[in-house]
Amino acid sequence: MITMFNGREVLITFDVDVFANARDDLKDAGVEFKVKSKAVNASMYMVKNRHIFKNRANVEYRILVKDEDYNRALHIIHRKEGWK
Repeated sequence: MITMFNGREVLITFDVDVFANARDDLKDAGVEFKVKSKAVNASMYMVKNRHIFKNRANVEYRILVKDEDYNRALHIIHRKEGWK
């Protein structure tokens, strides 16, 4: 079980596609993880007396893994996403 005492955040994103890819890759690799999500306020604009929401994500996704799996999880996620 992953808790705040033995876990580390390996990914924080507002992009649901990046989150889903990371989650699937970790699951495929057999890495235990925990997901946290938090809704944040959407930005609004007034246009001709109407509210129009910016085309922007309003959910923050976090993936936590055990301390001992942190480096392995980083490698899995970043290798798949093409990050360096």
